[in-house]
Amino acid sequence: MRSSSLLLLLCLTIVPVTAQMKKSFQKRVERPVGESSFTLRSTKEGGGTTLDPVWQVNLEVKKVDGEMKLQVVPEAVTNGMAMVFRPDVDSWMRELTYAFRDLDKRVRANVDGTDLVAAQWLTEKKPLTGQFRLSIRKLNGKVLFHKKLAIWFEGAEKGMLRVTYKKEGEEAQKLLSIDDLGSPEGYAYFLDVCTHAFELGTYPWPKVDQFIVELSIRHQEVNGCNNRFPEKCRTALSKYLRTWVPPKNFSAGYPNCLGTTLCSVRNGDLTQVHSPYWKRFGENQEIKKEAWRLAEAGQFKEAAKTMETYFITSPSDRHAARLRVDYYDKLARREQAYPLIKDYQPYFLSFREPNQLTHPQLAKQRAELKQQRDSFTRSPEAWLHITKPSRGDLIAGRTAVEMIIKDNHQPILSIDAFLDGTRVASIENPPARLFIDPADTGDHQLKVVAYFEDGSYCDDKMSLKSVVVDESEEVNLVRAQVSATRRGSPVKDLEKDDFKVVQNGQTLNINGFSKQAKPLKIIVLMDSSISMALKNIFPARQELYRFLKELPDHATSVYSFENRVTQLKRFDESLDEVAPLIQTITADGRTALYDALLAARGQLLGDRDTVKVLIVITDGAETQSLSNNVQVSDLLDQSAIMVYSIYISRNDSFLESLANRNGGFAQKAQEGRDMEKAFDRIIKSLGAIYFINYYSPFPHQEKVKIKAKGASLLWKIHR
Repeated sequence: MRSSSLLLLLCLTIVPVTAQMKKSFQKRVERPVGESSFTLRSTKEGGGTTLDPVWQVNLEVKKVDGEMKLQVVPEAVTNGMAMVFRPDVDSWMRELTYAFRDLDKRVRANVDGTDLVAAQWLTEKKPLTGQFRLSIRKLNGKVLFHKKLAIWFEGAEKGMLRVTYKKEGEEAQKLLSIDDLGSPEGYAYFLDVCTHAFELGTYPWPKVDQFIVELSIRHQEVNGCNNRFPEKCRTALSKYLRTWVPPKNFSAGYPNCLGTTLCSVRNGDLTQVHSPYWKRFGENQEIKKEAWRLAEAGQFKEAAKTMETYFITSPSDRHAARLRVDYYDKLARREQAYPLIKDYQPYFLSFREPNQLTHPQLAKQRAELKQQRDSFTRSPEAWLHITKPSRGDLIAGRTAVEMIIKDNHQPILSIDAFLDGTRVASIENPPARLFIDPADTGDHQLKVVAYFEDGSYCDDKMSLKSVVVDESEEVNLVRAQVSATRRGSPVKDLEKDDFKVVQNGQTLNINGFSKQAKPLKIIVLMDSSISMALKNIFPARQELYRFLKELPDHATSVYSFENRVTQLKRFDESLDEVAPLIQTITADGRTALYDALLAARGQLLGDRDTVKVLIVITDGAETQSLSNNVQVSDLLDQSAIMVYSIYISRNDSFLESLANRNGGFAQKAQEGRDMEKAFDRIIKSLGAIYFINYYSPFPHQEKVKIKAKGASLLWKIHR
């Protein structure tokens, strides 16, 4: 829809300002706003929600008389499906328009209570302030130029929103119809008005070949909000404006990026790319939408296949994972769901957190429920399948029993193992693994039952044989991947006799040995949570890009993670294809670290002809995941994946321990130069990989040391 049509939608008033501003505003009205078929709606009732779709602003860069001129064009980049996350690009702006729309309706309906307090604050000329910032940076984040602009949002006469900003001492205002903010065209125009001032000026042209132009918003209220809002009003407003009215003593001030343009100059010619980061997310959501459409049409086979494609791009989407299993159930092909549930068990099975289990009231309730387990009823939705041992297996001594479970959205009360009708093992914490030890030789019936807190259960049973043997006769085949360096450089000339394996002080024989002859398969997890936005995101994405360029002959994939995990580079994509995507990764949301680790593990499994490597770059601790550290650690420890961690600004004991157990290392990086060194160290560490097999008489692979003459070693042990 063109802006001429917008004049019919929006009630618009221009306060007289300078002639240049007035002329520029008029030109703005005549310029078309990007077409969009998306509808704007609230994702849920109540305050603090966001609207969909997600929008970004595209910064069109031009060079005029040696200076930079900008044109700011809003664009809808997703269809809004499942966009209940915050913050997401323009979510603060969407939240603001929703609050004004909702509260304006409540004022007209003569509401009372806290809603009236909030409505009066917004509609009686009590402005909210947003600080917009235009930044021109080098790729490493160094600021070449920045410009700040404060904008005030306040209620005017009934049904109207006033937007005010100052430009070089001159004040400009616009009045917009609050009702019209609910349409795509009206919301696009609202963004247009808020960012218009940046088109009025000129900016210095950078004296570098590559640079980024970025527009972000930061709320001035964040740091000084305690004096800004009375307590009664804070309580009322926080229902509608959670990002604008943070809790007391909250000091964040993180900028929310509205749009980024990557610019390159070669032989005087300018090439620019608007960040495709959120468009990639929108494309992924369209795949999910197609899977839904196919399922609604009863085409469950095609729906399952399409959802599988989507899940590769968005592997933290628990809802999508469960839908895939539902589609397999519809096709009576439950066995096809087994690998998915095994690889992503935390998405299908909920355990209580340890601190919840120690809560007196909950502990009492759970204890009472356990006494009633014999009267539980079978769940029609949940099911359990024993994966280890296999049916008919011959077992000896203490044996692990592993299973996959699809729950019924209820927390686990306990998982119990019964041998010949007698309960022999029980757990109520992850991982989902029990141990049995038959006392005699013969045939046995094994049954595993998962009990849920709602009084339901699911189970599986199997027959097996056991034989009692002398424990001293038991040995375990153990495999180890070993990387060798000397003074920081890879050592590629070691032989079998150069290595020594020692466990519990006992030297073990090496039965198998080979040097690296396998290509690397690497997934890099890039933290893109909001805490990275201040400065860490810039050197991190620059060094990530440089690292990927160093590995052209190996399969590499990149995922970003914040509230969700999103694939940015597939294994089969060239770096040139996704370079703008990597170089404009946007920081938003919280930190779903455990979900990211779980997702990367799932994508690396299989393919025995590669050395699998997982690299994590993060500046913060876990704040968002559905899975927990125990589940993720257990799954990674059992895999053949080598783990490396680069943590920025703060120590992370979880990642450090995880990397040390899994053949890698954790390195702290304070700035870009430190990140470069960390990536270089990883490349050298992966330059010489050896594969060692040995038999161990010990059931647990602890206190193992692997040594080699004249080399520093890192090793990953797995069975």
